Amino acid sequence: MSEKAEKIVLGVVYDPIIGKMINRILEKEFTVEIAGTLEEAREKINELQLNAVITDWTQVNGPEVIKSAKEKGVRKIIVMNGGLINDRELEELEKTGVDVIPKPFEAEELINTIRGEISEMENSEN
Repeated sequence: MSEKAEKIVLGVVYDPIIGKMINRILEKEFTVEIAGTLEEAREKINELQLNAVITDWTQVNGPEVIKSAKEKGVRKIIVMNGGLINDRELEELEKTGVDVIPKPFEAEELINTIRGEISEMENSEN
């Protein structure tokens, strides 16, 4: 199995254009799966061994995506914030180790956030 196939990232986004963009940004280093709804996200979270989840906040119910991912042991969760997360929610996310990146984000910012966290996870397992 290739190294790429071992690193699976799920993008949970309501907008197919953003899903394609996430796929394009990450596909060279990761296997990327995209879900457009909370239900699709839960199915993929339950059936795949995910290294990371990237989720929108509002239209796909980000809090429920996070809850499902954490229940399945996904250690790297990133929320894309277009300004709809209030200060209290941001504080809670930070306390629980969920990364928040602002939209729009740079491709390198997304890649580096995921790459760095997966490397840390791999190092802590060895």
